[in-house]
Amino acid sequence: AAFSGLAPDGTMVVVGVGPGNLSIDPMVLIMVRRRFIGSPAGSRKDLREALAFAGAHGLRPKTRRFPLAQAGEALAGMQTGHMTGRAVLIAAGCPLSVGLQLGPYRISGSSVSGRRHGAGLECVSQKCLGEFA
Repeated sequence: AAFSGLAPDGTMVVVGVGPGNLSIDPMVLIMVRRRFIGSPAGSRKDLREALAFAGAHGLRPKTRRFPLAQAGEALAGMQTGHMTGRAVLIAAGCPLSVGLQLGPYRISGSSVSGRRHGAGLECVSQKCLGEFA
């Protein structure tokens, strides 16, 4: 489904290895000029280093938040090229079941804790995401 949403000349990069097999129609690759590449990068160590670097340098991803009910609008914006950055879908209640550390911030359960340069967090959707999301 994600591959069919790529624009002509678009590239899908698969980072790491997951279970199962991939099936892609070669005609789609050729006729619509889509590319599919794999990358072995993306180990936990790589992720820790990238997040530490981002936190140390105040880097934040460019995102636009959408309620889960507007997932279609988010997808349409990406497919037409009218949206830059990443779409973040926010589910009501946002029950996160695992913890995530991003620089000085920690997401655990459905709360966010941490401070950066004395600034508090601006949380959305019942304290699920910090200002970096």
